Amino acid sequence: MKRKILKIYERPLITSECFTYYKMAIIQTIPNYESWLINRFKMFIDGDGDAIFGENGDIYSLASYSEILNIEEDNIFNIGKEKIVSYVISKINEEKYVMVDLNFAKLYFDHDGFDIHETLIYGYDCDSCEFIMRGLNNYTFKEWRVSFQKLEEAYADVYKFFSSDK
Repeated sequence: MKRKILKIYERPLITSECFTYYKMAIIQTIPNYESWLINRFKMFIDGDGDAIFGENGDIYSLASYSEILNIEEDNIFNIGKEKIVSYVISKINEEKYVMVDLNFAKLYFDHDGFDIHETLIYGYDCDSCEFIMRGLNNYTFKEWRVSFQKLEEAYADVYKFFSSDK
């Protein structure tokens, strides 16, 4: 396949921070997600006055979403830089969204700093050699297009980071 883009909800009900936004952008494409949301999601205000989705002072964990999302994890050490592009494409072809830690500084700011950040990838275009993802820009989540090469580089930095301190 040359191009594939999975459905996401661009403006989900909850856009508090990346971790929750990414999951809600997927969840709101699922029929009858409302009943899960009403019965599951709570919010609290932390000591700094920030609204957090979770309970008893803790943000909801990834496992909290497993009731509605089919979550699979892969070991970063099984997917080297040379495999990440084909890995992401294969997962999207299987109708699976990919959330991966990347060097946000290289990905977004295009400099050699290091800032690890979870990123949602939901599409690819082989003609332009780009992945399609969501990212925060001026306090709004927008579509990003990132070259296969740039993603490889941002992933390689994270791979190196985890390899140096497992």
